[in-house]
Amino acid sequence: MLHFLNALFVVSVNCYVLISSYFLVEGKFRFRQLFRIVAETWFYSWVILIIFKLTRQEIVNLKASVFPISFANNWFITAYVGMYILFPFMNIAINAMDKKQHCALIIVMMGIMALWSDLIPSANPYGSWGASTFWCMVLYAIGSYCRLYVDLEKYRKLRYLTIYVFAALLLTLSWAVLHQISKKIPVVVSVEFYYCRYNSVLVVIQSVAIFMVFCKIQIKREVPRRIIKVISPLTLGVYLIHDNPSFKIMLWSKIFPVEDLMINSMFLIPQIIGRTLMIFAVCAVIDFFRSQIFKAFEKTQLYNRFIGIAEAGIEKMLSTEES
Repeated sequence: MLHFLNALFVVSVNCYVLISSYFLVEGKFRFRQLFRIVAETWFYSWVILIIFKLTRQEIVNLKASVFPISFANNWFITAYVGMYILFPFMNIAINAMDKKQHCALIIVMMGIMALWSDLIPSANPYGSWGASTFWCMVLYAIGSYCRLYVDLEKYRKLRYLTIYVFAALLLTLSWAVLHQISKKIPVVVSVEFYYCRYNSVLVVIQSVAIFMVFCKIQIKREVPRRIIKVISPLTLGVYLIHDNPSFKIMLWSKIFPVEDLMINSMFLIPQIIGRTLMIFAVCAVIDFFRSQIFKAFEKTQLYNRFIGIAEAGIEKMLSTEES
C-alpha cells in the first residue's frame, strides 16, 4: 500500500512543470516572476541557515545553503529556473513547428530522456533521472502540445483517471517484481524503485493523464475557487521549507520520526496522510506571512524601478523587430 501511494504521488513534480508549460507557451517572459522564485528560494535557504547556525543544528551543505540555486540546495528550483529562463526560446521553436513536427520533437526527447533508460536499466546517458532542466524542457514540450493541439471536449475524465490509476498499479508491480528478483540477484536491490523515476515512461503517462483530468474540471462555485487562489501560490513555499536538506533531516528524525510510524497497524496510512496535511498546513501558514512581507516590499519604488529596468532590457533583447 505504501508503494502504491508513492506511485500515485510521484507525478507531483512532472505535473507542476506541465501546468507551467500549459500557460507559459502562450505567455511572455516575466522577469518579475523569475525574481520572485529566486528571492523566495534565497529567503528560505538563508533563514533556515541562520536559525540552524544560532541553534547549533547540523547544516547539510553550507555552500548550497548560501547559494541555493547555483548549488541546487533544492534541485527542483534549480531545474525550474533553468527552464523558465529558456522557455521564451522554446516558444520561438514551438511556434515555428506544425503539429506533426511538435509531436516528433516530443517522441525524440522522450526517447533519449526516458525510454532509453527504461529499456536499459542503470543506463543514464543524459543524467539526473529527471532531476534536471533538460527534463523540464521535455515536459515543457508535452505541456505546450496539450495546450496547442489537444481538444479537451473529445476526452473523458474517467478514461484519463483510469489510465492514471492503472499506471500507478504497474509502477507498484514493477517494484514488487524487482524486489523479488533482488532476493536472488543482490545487485538488483539498487533498482527496486527504478521505474518510479520522474523520467520513466510510465510516470510520464501517469502525469499527463492526471493533468488532463484536472484540465477537464471546471470549478464554478466561488468558495472553492477562492480557497484554491489563496493556497496555490503557497505551494512553492511549502516545498522550500519542508524539503530543505538541513531541515528535512530534523523533520523526519526529531519532529516526525519515521520510526514512530505504526508500520503494522491499520492506522499507518491515516497517520501518513495526517502528517502530510499537518506539514502542508504549517508550512503554508508560514509562507502566507512571508508573502505578505514580500508584497509590501514589491510596492516600494526601489523594487519597481529595478524590475522595470530589467524587464525593459530583456524585452528589447527578445524583440524580433529590427532596430
